Amino acid sequence: MNRPLPGPLLAALGLALALAAAAPAQPAAQGAGTTVERLEAYLTGVRSIESEFVQSSSKGGFARGRLYVQRPNRLRLDYRPPSSLQIYVNGSWLIYVDTELEEVTANQILYGMSQSLTKGGVQEGHLEADSVYMWDDSTHVRIFGLRVLLYNEQGREKGRVTAEGGRLSNIGRE
Repeated sequence: MNRPLPGPLLAALGLALALAAAAPAQPAAQGAGTTVERLEAYLTGVRSIESEFVQSSSKGGFARGRLYVQRPNRLRLDYRPPSSLQIYVNGSWLIYVDTELEEVTANQILYGMSQSLTKGGVQEGHLEADSVYMWDDSTHVRIFGLRVLLYNEQGREKGRVTAEGGRLSNIGRE
């Protein structure tokens, strides 16, 4: 059961839940700058958070569970029954575990990807991306902040392609 979720969406969910659980209450009379500075100082020192969460769907459904966040780059969501889902994130992998179906799905997340494109040992191009999210055995890929540099036979840049994002499907399958 593959359920592709964009890494940034899951990270935003985790951050929002973490902030709700960890933020100290502030009196309304304090200024916004002071509140933000105090919150930043507090969160800088936080190394781990554990909290209950409630997730709502656009169709009015709810799911409950427990959230675990550990710096750097670790997030775990344990959903309560009737859901049998567990989600783990470690900065480069997003893993879904369905305990009822006894199924595990691992999706890879790459940040700051850089890859040389060569033919016969000669560099023809260079591919860079801010982040890449892959699922379904890497046959589906979502790319954010894409840059492709193309070179001529002398190794000089002859072209450049940039895009905010894109999606590739069925890579390597006919």
